[in-house]
Amino acid sequence: MAVHRRVRFELPDDVIWEFIWLAESVVDEFRCERAMHEEGMGSSNARSVVDDYPGIIALFDSVRRNYWLGGDLMTAYQSAFASLDRLGTFLAYGAASVVLNPGTAEAWLPVPSMAKPLDVVSDVPSPAVLVPDEKLTAVSVEVARMLRGTFQEMGFDCYFLPDGTRYFELLR
Repeated sequence: MAVHRRVRFELPDDVIWEFIWLAESVVDEFRCERAMHEEGMGSSNARSVVDDYPGIIALFDSVRRNYWLGGDLMTAYQSAFASLDRLGTFLAYGAASVVLNPGTAEAWLPVPSMAKPLDVVSDVPSPAVLVPDEKLTAVSVEVARMLRGTFQEMGFDCYFLPDGTRYFELLR
């Protein structure tokens, strides 16, 4: 967590800090879940795990509905990022499962967001293997970009304006 603090780091222009923090968490969750699978303690039934996906996506729908009903932008911002955090953790667990048990890949086909984290984190080892902070930071930035793209697909965006302030919006 907070690996960007251990290296020379400049926030990329295309992501805000929220995405970096969530991305670092996703990488940590992936590595820990990978270790569980390496020890034979990971989920053996990917189909039951995949069944959680519609409920996670429904969280984003709820955020939009509550915003349109009440107009509370701060609550929408907090709830949308909490939903993205939940989705990121779900994807991290799924990616670890697929990386170490390729036979589970078919079960994950109903989760369109799964291919993206797999591409980014699949070669990141479990915590038992020391990974240079620079590599973890680079992976985290790529995961942050992936999370922002997923956030946009879910109907939200948050980015810096030219004056350095953040702008959160509902895209649909």
